[in-house]
Amino acid sequence: MHDVSDPEGDPPMFSGQKNELRYVSMLNRVLPPTIRILAWSPIDPSFSSRFNTKYRHYKYFFSPEGLNIDAMRDAAARLVGEHDFRNLCKIDPSKQITNFRRKILHADISPASVFADESEPDSRVDAHPHVYVFDLAGTVFLYNQVCHIMAMHLLIGAGLEPPIVMSALLNVDPTHPALPFRADEPAPDLVTQKPEYQMADALPLVLWECAYGDDDVVWQTDDQETAEDSEAAASSENSLYRQMHAIHTRSLIHSVLDAHFLRAASVFHPPMPESLPSGCG
Repeated sequence: MHDVSDPEGDPPMFSGQKNELRYVSMLNRVLPPTIRILAWSPIDPSFSSRFNTKYRHYKYFFSPEGLNIDAMRDAAARLVGEHDFRNLCKIDPSKQITNFRRKILHADISPASVFADESEPDSRVDAHPHVYVFDLAGTVFLYNQVCHIMAMHLLIGAGLEPPIVMSALLNVDPTHPALPFRADEPAPDLVTQKPEYQMADALPLVLWECAYGDDDVVWQTDDQETAEDSEAAASSENSLYRQMHAIHTRSLIHSVLDAHFLRAASVFHPPMPESLPSGCG
């Protein structure tokens, strides 16, 4: 990818040559079906996938059954900004971290849509979705921070804690106490020591996006080589979209089967009310 004809000059990040290897196809052939490469990018030798990240976007999927979504959204709004998250993470003594301040750029809870275009009424599988997603974006995260934050959201959604408890857990410095989040509520309590609670299950957690600057990455796909290659790839049984669509279809069938089995079981074994929402550890 680098031009070696001028050893003293800076190599270009991407040469644009048309005979580039088909990295997407090559890697996907040797990876498990549930792990797919969508695109690749040439990078500068000094590039770091960790330290060049502008922000990280996590998604946590959960069932809204028995949960107060409005209360959870209230709690999520309190996360935005720069706060001390020592009460909402797992502290690893071996890392000797002294700064627990992290910046949250976005935090919200919404229905999980199968398709990206939510403006179309038919784009969702169900008009009353049985799955919601907690979207959390920030510059840097602490160890297990997202699962700890989600655990508190589930407790708040279940009515076991009020939304203001999120503000209290972020209020750790007695020399700089936090102000009320809203004018109609009191100042949050000071919590200088992490309370005991179980973090949420990590299974529904997805690192959805690591954002990089336009100068750091230029995403490439196999289909960008030639028009003939693109047409051949689109008609191939091994095309990436068809592979992922097949996985999605199988998952939907399994979900429908499980729903029918659950309905059959409920005839003889009526469901019992849960004390805590599923997904809380």
